[in-house]
Amino acid sequence: MSLGAHKADWEELATLDPMWAILSAKDKRGNRWGEAEFFETGRAEIERLMREVGGLCSGRGKALDFGCGLGRLTRSLLAYYREAHGVNVSETMISRARRFTPQCQFHVNDSEDLSLFPDETFDLVYSNIVLQHLPCAGMIAKYLREFFRVATPGGLVVFQVPDRKSLRNVLNLKRSAYHLLKVLGVGSGVVFTRFKLHPMRMTAMPRSEVLAVVGEAGGEVIKQRPDTSARFGVFYGCRRLDVSHKQRVRIAAAGV
Repeated sequence: MSLGAHKADWEELATLDPMWAILSAKDKRGNRWGEAEFFETGRAEIERLMREVGGLCSGRGKALDFGCGLGRLTRSLLAYYREAHGVNVSETMISRARRFTPQCQFHVNDSEDLSLFPDETFDLVYSNIVLQHLPCAGMIAKYLREFFRVATPGGLVVFQVPDRKSLRNVLNLKRSAYHLLKVLGVGSGVVFTRFKLHPMRMTAMPRSEVLAVVGEAGGEVIKQRPDTSARFGVFYGCRRLDVSHKQRVRIAAAGV
């Protein structure tokens, strides 16, 4: 699956039921999230995050929320960082995020890297329940490497990703049926609302592969635990080592 197809899926979800697509509580499907309660979940999550890893921060300048959606988490990062940036593949999500929280900086990112940011920009890079929806583990690895590139030396890179998939997620029947009905001419609104189907996928990355990518990218894992936001989820709290991106490239090329 290409990033373009992934973008198209999330543009549809941003139109159909954006808050549920971001935080898929069963009782909130059908645009039943209230704005205040939706953003309160972000405030509570960032508060927990800061209690867990905030003391390890080397700086409080800029934070990046990767896969920000409507800015549920980005908004609350402003209580701890001078600037909060959010990136998302969906232009519709970003447009709405800007209206919800104009004091944050939101960016459309529809490339398989974070080239819109220079090296060593962010004191925190955070991504939760996002990497698991990317098309493949290879794409997850690309973004993880970019997380460490844009993190400052000593900065934090914190993310969640499942280390394996359940049988249900391997089969991915809801996504397959969603796209089949669309091919047959059924409108996406009908497929989503009446048939309760959706185009989201679940992707996993084995823990050993995550740890290898973190090490190669110049990071170290300082905290690791099970994460309950997705089945088989793992929470990784990492620190970017004090080695520049150019130095890491030279070391890798030399085979050291």
